[in-house]
Amino acid sequence: MENSLKEIKNIIFDLGGVIINLDMNRTYLAFQQLAGKNEVPVFNYTVQHEIFKRFEVGDMDSPEFLRGLRVLIGNATNEELITAWNAMLLDIPMERVELLKQLKEQYRTFLFSNTNQIHYEGFNQILLDAHGLPGLEPLFEKIYFSHTMRMRKPDVASFKRIIEENGLIPEETLFLDDTAGHLEGARAAGLKTILVSDENHLLHIFSKLATA
Repeated sequence: MENSLKEIKNIIFDLGGVIINLDMNRTYLAFQQLAGKNEVPVFNYTVQHEIFKRFEVGDMDSPEFLRGLRVLIGNATNEELITAWNAMLLDIPMERVELLKQLKEQYRTFLFSNTNQIHYEGFNQILLDAHGLPGLEPLFEKIYFSHTMRMRKPDVASFKRIIEENGLIPEETLFLDDTAGHLEGARAAGLKTILVSDENHLLHIFSKLATA
């Protein structure tokens, strides 16, 4: 997209790697420790067992997910499994919270995250402990989670649903995500996109666009 927000009226944010910091390797290592193995083929950077995908689109609830995880990982308590699964969730910096509050006053802002019920509870607790907010809802006009939508990125239909439900004009809507493949789905739905990275993080992006 052009280096400007002049035509943008709506912004859709990803969550993990954009608003909340993530380290997926922490979960992988925690699973290794629980399994007592050097490798846990059910979960790594490129391969995920089917239960993770099903959990992410709400095809199974938390108890069923934990039962399936126990079969794959080995004998462990629910608490141990939840702690390992949530180990990837790090912090939500205050400056990002403040930026989201400011942007909500200037644009229609939305959140769209591929997530699941256990992570939902986990990042809400992080938000409450760090910032006194019971959830992300006050920071956006509307929030979309894959496990409640029963749809996930990068499916074009998921973006079209958000567009249609909120009467958004795609050409006036910016989508930010840290996964290039998700941006492809958004662009196919007509949205403008920006890839978020450690170097091109939210504060950098909006400070740069504000001066363009």
